[in-house]
Amino acid sequence: MPEDFTLQIVLDYRNSLVGKLELELAALKRERQRVESSLEHLHRVEYELHVALAREQRCEDLDLISIEQLNQDLKVCTRKIEACLRTIEDLDVSIARKQIELTQAKQDEESIQKLKDAYLKRQKHRLSRLEAIQQDDIYTTQGQRLSLHADWT
Repeated sequence: MPEDFTLQIVLDYRNSLVGKLELELAALKRERQRVESSLEHLHRVEYELHVALAREQRCEDLDLISIEQLNQDLKVCTRKIEACLRTIEDLDVSIARKQIELTQAKQDEESIQKLKDAYLKRQKHRLSRLEAIQQDDIYTTQGQRLSLHADWT
C-alpha cells in the first residue's frame, strides 16, 4: 500500500490561499473599475457645471446667486474628483501588492506540487519494481510446479 504524500495538507492550504488571493485581487479590480466609473461621471458633471457657469456669466442680467451656487457645486465636484483620483492611486498600490502576493503564493504552491509530482513518480516506479518482482516470483513458482509435476509423472 503506497504512503500518502505527507505535504498534501500544505499543498491543499497553498491551493486555497491562491484561490483566496485571486478572489481578493478580483474584488480590488472591480472596486477600481467602480471608482473609475464614478470618476468619469464626475468629469461629465464638472464639464456640465463649467458650461452652465459660462452660460450664466454670459447672460446680460447676471444672477450672482446662481453663479455662486455653480461655483460651490464646481468646488464640491472638484473635491470628489480629487478623492476618486486618490482612491484609484491607493487601489493601484493595493492591486500591485496583491499581485505580488498572489505570484509568490502560486510559486509556493508550484514548488510543493513539483515535490508531489516527484513523489508520485517515485511511488509509481517503486510499485512497478514490486510488480516486476512479484511477476518474477509467480513465473518462478509456476516453473517449479511444472518441473515438480513433470517429475511425478
